Amino acid sequence: MVSLGAAMVCSLSVHSLALQVPDPFVGTWKVNLAKSTYDPGPAPRSSTARYEAIEGGYRQTADGTDANGQPTHSVLMLVLDGKDHPIQGNPNADTVAFTRRDVRAIDSIWKKGGQVTITASNVVSADGKVRTITQKGGDAQGRAVNTVIVSEKQ
Repeated sequence: MVSLGAAMVCSLSVHSLALQVPDPFVGTWKVNLAKSTYDPGPAPRSSTARYEAIEGGYRQTADGTDANGQPTHSVLMLVLDGKDHPIQGNPNADTVAFTRRDVRAIDSIWKKGGQVTITASNVVSADGKVRTITQKGGDAQGRAVNTVIVSEKQ
């Protein structure tokens, strides 16, 4: 009886592991500049982001080169609780709230001084190979933002 019970537990454990699907956001994503639109610009020369799963969301570490050839580095915590969290280093926002729409989509609301500046969606394709971030709203200079950033899984 004991060995039958142990066999059933092992079988269920293996079965549940087989059903787990890898998180589509986790991994390294390189921006495809030819498929992306930065409005307003200028576009960076390059950008690569790494998503790591953390409790309640993700840690995004991005490195690249800006339009002037200067290196860039940023770290952003995507806490998927729908609450405003403070951020630094973004001229268009001082808080951001992230919400998971489904396993392949995260929505965000960026605010400056309590006012919504940009809304965004971050969606991974069904095949898990492409991630598209669509941003709409306004920047710190009062210009309309209509940016689409297409990244490919590395």
